Amino acid sequence: DLNVLNMGNEKDEVVSEYIKSFAWREPLGIDVTYFLKSARKYQASIEDVWNTLIINSVKPKHPMNAEFLHNFLFEKTMPLRDSAWTTYINSLDGDESRVLQIAKYYINGDKFNGANIEVVKLILVFFAWFLTSSNRYLRDTISKAMIEILRSNFELCLGLLDLFKDVNDPYVIQRLYGV
Repeated sequence: DLNVLNMGNEKDEVVSEYIKSFAWREPLGIDVTYFLKSARKYQASIEDVWNTLIINSVKPKHPMNAEFLHNFLFEKTMPLRDSAWTTYINSLDGDESRVLQIAKYYINGDKFNGANIEVVKLILVFFAWFLTSSNRYLRDTISKAMIEILRSNFELCLGLLDLFKDVNDPYVIQRLYGV
């Protein structure tokens, strides 16, 4: 238990590295409930938690992928989700943002070799949660990427709309139907 150790400032670094380690662990060794409890207990930075979930979001059969992110965010009230998730993603609008780099890759008409239909579904669910953003540039870029993805995977539209049909965020509904 890190709280009993007298670590001073090093505790934050240990907690940060521990949370980040969930990005490279084998999926079978991950207990999502334990991850969330540990993040709360040791007061992990929200950036480390979201980054870990983002990194794992498009890994099929991973317990922390976009399906988990969807269930986690879907159950939150809009004010609670906005204060944590949306505030965080609004800051991801620079050229160094990996999320925007991936979105722009799709916008340019490129595709990831080896991205099977399961990966594409996860990308769409992941991107759909970026539609909560009040950052118009981010929302527009993600929307354009989703259009490009669905252009060659149109059969995924109804499933995506069905997954988000009861979401409590008008930005998401508006953009999904616009896409």
